[in-house]
Amino acid sequence: MIVIINIVHKEENTLLKNLQSLHSVNNLARELGITVCKLQEGFKEILGDTVYEYTKKLRIEKSKILLEKIGMLIIPIANELRYENPSEFSSVFKSYMNMTPSEYRQRKI
Repeated sequence: MIVIINIVHKEENTLLKNLQSLHSVNNLARELGITVCKLQEGFKEILGDTVYEYTKKLRIEKSKILLEKIGMLIIPIANELRYENPSEFSSVFKSYMNMTPSEYRQRKI
């Protein structure tokens, strides 16, 4: 179990440092030398989310910081966080925050 905890925390740090790059669960597991099942189980048990959900939350948290910067447009934010398009970014943001990125920005300014 200690090994899995160390691996999950190592991957958590990798995700935090590399939000702009897309990580597939298969690639992550291969890089860490464990099975996809062990990686998913470890993430869920230790961090409370799947790798996908955890990564999505990190991206939303980063987007909130970027939205608070005056003058940064939605399209560059979506691009920086590697969403396929601004609509996808807005949809994910709204499902997580219960408001659009624009609404969030207006409340924070």
